[in-house]
Amino acid sequence: MDDETHTSKLSVHIHETLSELGWEFKTKEERDTPKRFAKYLQYFHHETDYANLLQAQFEIPKGDSDVHGIVTQGPIPFRAVCAHHLLPMIGTAHVAYIPGQKVVGLSKLARLVRCVGRERPSKQEVIGERITDLLMRHLHPLGAMTIIRAEHCCMAARGLDMPGIHTTTANIRGAFRDNQTARDEAYRLINIS
Repeated sequence: MDDETHTSKLSVHIHETLSELGWEFKTKEERDTPKRFAKYLQYFHHETDYANLLQAQFEIPKGDSDVHGIVTQGPIPFRAVCAHHLLPMIGTAHVAYIPGQKVVGLSKLARLVRCVGRERPSKQEVIGERITDLLMRHLHPLGAMTIIRAEHCCMAARGLDMPGIHTTTANIRGAFRDNQTARDEAYRLINIS
């Protein structure tokens, strides 16, 4: 099924659901709301070949084999959808890793964050864990870390109804978990106290 057909089928179901709630779609803009919502849901249901995404790796020169600096990137704009309410989480992510034998192209780190956020509705803790696990699996670093700070619209626009609250999660593996000095240095580099 192509994307347009899938969007049309989803739109019908969304229209029926919203109509059951008493919503009326009188204007052209309102009539297109179910289609726009279907596209929103489809945007956050995206598959990625992570092995391919992270394949742009570069060898660390042999003379530098004892040098294992820390690579950090952030703040990376972070967008995802909460699995509990299908509302956005919006914030930033920082990723860090200590290279083993290779480093990855820098744009791949930001793409990794974006792609994992778009995989499917999820929880912030799970998304951070997935990013860190993918770094460990495909780069084989000595350590990896993902820190996400985001506002959840399910808290800001419904339920608690309190905008401006941010949730921070940290997923830490390898040398960052086992070595306080390495962890502190990564925190310093990404300016987190």
